[in-house]
Amino acid sequence: MASPLPAPAAVREKWKSRLANSIWILLPLLGLAFFLYRNTHESAWVDENWTLGVSSTSFASLWGHLTKDYNPPLYYYLLWLFRWIFGPSLFAARAFSALTSFGLLLLGAWPFRRACGNTAALLFMALAVLSPAYVAYAQDVRMYSMAAFAVFGMAVYLYLAIRDGNRADWVKALLFTILAMYVHIYALAGAFFVGVYSLLYAVIVHRKRIVPCIAVLGVSFVAFLPWLFVLIGQIQKAAGRYWIPPLDQNIMRDAIVYPLGMKFFAPETASVAAAVILIASVAGLFAAMRKAKPYAFAVICFLAFFSTTEFMFVVSWVVRPFVWGRYMLPLAGLLFAAGAFGLAQLRRVIVVHAMAVLMICEVPFLIALYTNRYGGPMTEVVEYLKDKIGPGDVIVSTDEHSMVSFSHYFPDNPNILYQRPDSAIYMELTVFPNAGIVTDLREIDAGGNRVWVVRMCSGANYAAYADAAAYYGLDPVPEFTCRQDYGSAKLISIPNSWWAYYLDPSPPIVPPAATETPVPPSASPSGEMLEDLRRMFSGVSVRSQDDFPYIPGGAMPHGWTVSAAHSLQLIPENQVFIRTAEPYTVFFYEGEMITPQTGIAFSFEYTGASGTFTLGMDAVTPGGGKIPQGPGFHSVAMKMENANLSAHAIRETDPETAEAFQGGLALMENTWYEFAIGFDDRGTYVIRIWEPGNTDGRLTYDCDCRAFPATYYFVGFMEGTRSLRMDNFTIFDFQDISEDG
Repeated sequence: MASPLPAPAAVREKWKSRLANSIWILLPLLGLAFFLYRNTHESAWVDENWTLGVSSTSFASLWGHLTKDYNPPLYYYLLWLFRWIFGPSLFAARAFSALTSFGLLLLGAWPFRRACGNTAALLFMALAVLSPAYVAYAQDVRMYSMAAFAVFGMAVYLYLAIRDGNRADWVKALLFTILAMYVHIYALAGAFFVGVYSLLYAVIVHRKRIVPCIAVLGVSFVAFLPWLFVLIGQIQKAAGRYWIPPLDQNIMRDAIVYPLGMKFFAPETASVAAAVILIASVAGLFAAMRKAKPYAFAVICFLAFFSTTEFMFVVSWVVRPFVWGRYMLPLAGLLFAAGAFGLAQLRRVIVVHAMAVLMICEVPFLIALYTNRYGGPMTEVVEYLKDKIGPGDVIVSTDEHSMVSFSHYFPDNPNILYQRPDSAIYMELTVFPNAGIVTDLREIDAGGNRVWVVRMCSGANYAAYADAAAYYGLDPVPEFTCRQDYGSAKLISIPNSWWAYYLDPSPPIVPPAATETPVPPSASPSGEMLEDLRRMFSGVSVRSQDDFPYIPGGAMPHGWTVSAAHSLQLIPENQVFIRTAEPYTVFFYEGEMITPQTGIAFSFEYTGASGTFTLGMDAVTPGGGKIPQGPGFHSVAMKMENANLSAHAIRETDPETAEAFQGGLALMENTWYEFAIGFDDRGTYVIRIWEPGNTDGRLTYDCDCRAFPATYYFVGFMEGTRSLRMDNFTIFDFQDISEDG
């Protein structure tokens, strides 16, 4: 029997043991400090804002909201509880993710160290804190760090339970398996493959542990049943329509290297870092085999990582694309473990060089993570609007990203998402009590308050934005403009972030009058226009003039038809605004036909330097039916193509021939002009364009078109970047065209 150690030696051994153990606590704590450092220097981005929104609802309503999302619910319940205890601040919400990332480091320091040794444990923690993507999501209000914690916890404790048979390891394996299944769909898939390869390990090496292994997996499956049927519905929903693009080489590469990449992208250096880890994993496995060292856990991690990845590739090919870089983060612990084990088996000089390469690849991006801002300029948006936006002002967004972020940052303002009826909505937006969704802008009741139209520069839903700009009488920012302020639209952006917003306020909205329908034109013409017409036509008498009184709610003026919904609308300036829809806009006045000795006159202003617009008359049948271009079609009109003005008189299938206006007036953007068109009973057609009150400098076009029909509608056409404002739309009779007119 060995004699007991002398008292001083026993004390020294006890303190050495405590010191060794404290190091394995201190190192993860240093990692936690790293995760918490500057964790609020970034604005919350869209997914974080949605998570903050759903975790701010009542506990009882969470299930209903989450069944309409695409992820399992447990993270959101735990975050709700954490915020209930520690408060609703952004720091607290992000600290929850930091704590689960700290948990991953603890798993590396303790159970993984039991499985693979001290060197592998140190390398595991080093790989985790050197990964910019993993650190970024340790500072993010999303479930990815918890998912990585859960999947790796399941893997390491299930392996130890099979290897050692400890009851505590079986219980921990069960809890981590259930957590992984309920946190993220990729964590669920990862848990499946970890279970498959762990069971295979038991069958090959520890057959006595097959039954408890099956029991853990079986109980986990039973525990998942309440969500399984919801999951099936979520999969069916995603299979029908989802935002992820088709799988290609870039997406496949990002999926593998993303845990070594940045928060929203995987730079080329991430490929180098991933290659180092994967090569080390394989080389280390062969080295362990040669040395007859246990290597089963590294094989389980390596195979589970790649099997999950390949499985998601197959799903994306067969069902619907479902591979995206950050979705791979739940598997990060498996990759780190395989790499750490492999490196630990290699010679020290190789390890030093490999870690040097990893640091060269990763440290610059870690520094950028703490110094740059990638999540968007919502802090700047709040600062800009704090003394401009009123408590009842309405924020109208035309994409989900903007709507979610503005709903969170401006909880006291109504936030409305306008989408065309055929647009897809992927988020459960009812988590925000101040949010609403419309497919018709007339449904928005601003109650006399200002409306702020938001356009996200990188958003794809430009057509909806153009609808909103036209509806509220704003000059729409061109689709690919995102460098500077545009008109009344203020650009809010920051370097390094692809989120940038144009904020455009509408004029204060006047509450609607007693009538809610457009009023027919009156017979009280503008005096100045009437005098101008009398200089160019004899015997002028006005039938009607519409000065387009504003009706809130997106009403169209009386008698008008337009090819694209919401592209012709009354605006608060008591004018009509016409914008170009995709690919073009055609608008008609069908309130009255134009016949011999009748003319149309109005004021107009155009914007947009490129594209085409025309103003003129198209022939119709005596009953008012439109005639398509071809046999029977006739048209007389002016045409502005880019900066070139011309006139044309088209007869049936004859090719269009550009003819010149007489006169020296040069038309310019953002300038008001008067326009008149008409024809007499001798077949003389005239177009006149002049500056208000100055008919002497007019542009004139005359056409001897005796063979043309006798009934027309006024018609306009626009494409490109053109938009048009019109006022004082007048229908008049005349006796003759003045000789000098």
